[in-house]
Amino acid sequence: MTVKNRRELKQKYRTGAQPTALDYADLIDSGFNAIDDGIFKPTEPHLPLRVKGNGSSLSVLDLYDDDTHNWRMGLMSATDSGFNLADSAGKSHLFLESGSGNLGLGTSKPQAKLHLHQGAATGDTLYIEDTSDDNSPTRISNAGNIYVHSLKDGSSGSSLEDAALYVNGDFNLVNETSAKSWLHVNDAGAVTFNGHASASEPFFEVKSGSKFFGDMHVTGKLVVDEEIEINSTIGAQGQVIKLGDDSDDKVEIPGKLSSGTANPLYIADNMIVTGTLTSGSTLPTKIGNSVAITGDLSCTKVTADGSGMTHINGGNITTGTISINRLPIDPDIELGYENSLIPTQSAVKQYIDNKIAAVKAELRAEIAALKSELTSSISGVNSRIPTQIVMSSVSETGFLNDWDAVVNYSLGSGNVMVGMYSVHSNSNEDRKFKFKYRSLSLA
Repeated sequence: MTVKNRRELKQKYRTGAQPTALDYADLIDSGFNAIDDGIFKPTEPHLPLRVKGNGSSLSVLDLYDDDTHNWRMGLMSATDSGFNLADSAGKSHLFLESGSGNLGLGTSKPQAKLHLHQGAATGDTLYIEDTSDDNSPTRISNAGNIYVHSLKDGSSGSSLEDAALYVNGDFNLVNETSAKSWLHVNDAGAVTFNGHASASEPFFEVKSGSKFFGDMHVTGKLVVDEEIEINSTIGAQGQVIKLGDDSDDKVEIPGKLSSGTANPLYIADNMIVTGTLTSGSTLPTKIGNSVAITGDLSCTKVTADGSGMTHINGGNITTGTISINRLPIDPDIELGYENSLIPTQSAVKQYIDNKIAAVKAELRAEIAALKSELTSSISGVNSRIPTQIVMSSVSETGFLNDWDAVVNYSLGSGNVMVGMYSVHSNSNEDRKFKFKYRSLSLA
């Protein structure tokens, strides 16, 4: 076959020429054949040109640069069915999978709607910019790192670029359905959870309740505007709160040291005061209610007026002098039964008042129990008194006598007659009777 161009073919078929059979063959071979070449235009004008793929890869079109084969378009087949664009070596660069519509760049087996396969170990896998001079595009590196508004050349010369997710500027994690911001980082470095960051300098705030599991280390000052509550772990007791880790550390409590409940403030172990125990002002340290010391209290001097003293065990006093009117007894034991306890007028009065209060409490309890029992009894009687009469539906007896017989019938207790019916027989010159009745009951 000799393929000829249009000019050569026209010379063979000019006016007066005598084309040979070879010329006719050249003419046919220089054109397209629908069957041999797989290119066909249906006669219907609305139908497009049809091109059939050839070979096992169903190749459709090869693109050449002069005599160099650069690109091949094909339909692929078998397990990789779809539109394929490959280079001269047969490597797929763009593949659109049949059925799923998945698009693969660098792979003929896309696993998602867009699958990017980076064949080389250098360069970015995805690069998005808005203008040709964009110096802060969005990139995805071949290592899978995501850079948002990063430098155009992919490196800032610092370790900041080395991150799985790199965001240059604001970052906002939101729920658009509820119109809420869960995490916001602004340009000034302020971080806010459950809200928008508005600070003009690095600042951390959480606008909701938070939980921390594990250790939290604060190198600066920790300021708590309201209460701070420290709970034991579940199933554990005796948790320790440590303030400072050096012998010269100082702990200042400018406010009120309180247990916060009705329970007293309890110090489980030793409390050692080497200097003066003071409130840090001109006022002395005050203990509001009582101090219970189960062990020994050892100090150089104790000064107190004794106005709140209730009792003291004189048998354990080895030195010093105490006035007899300052020795009230323990009101919980009988008066005068202990040699070491000396009763006073106030102690006797307290003892009597306690006894009277106990009798009053016991009497109140007895009256309350009697009142409850009486109320229950009255309620039981009331529940057994009927409040209404219940009448049943109408019932009817059969005929109670035969002809020439006497009627003798009793309804019985709890029933009342509401009607009577009889029939007459002329031949017998007699009547037969039946009755209607209802049953009565109380409820």
